[in-house]
Amino acid sequence: DYSGGWLWLDDGSKLGRAKNIRNKWFKFDGRKPHCVTPFSGRRYTLVFFTYSNPKMATALSQKEQLYLRELGFPLPKEVCCHAA
Repeated sequence: DYSGGWLWLDDGSKLGRAKNIRNKWFKFDGRKPHCVTPFSGRRYTLVFFTYSNPKMATALSQKEQLYLRELGFPLPKEVCCHAA
């Protein structure tokens, strides 16, 4: 259990913005500056990176794609629907 640890994002404003993402799925562009505010306690974070190119078929099978969609992963339609 922890306190603090909000995600700070550079949103183009002077100060950026901080978002409480505790126990939440939050999608953002990790190529933009970001960090975590100070926290106390034990904290775990899962980070998922994706690479997609709509002109290339995915290496995932239809079953794998369905499973990831059921978990809530927003797979791009341009990539996900090609036969593997």
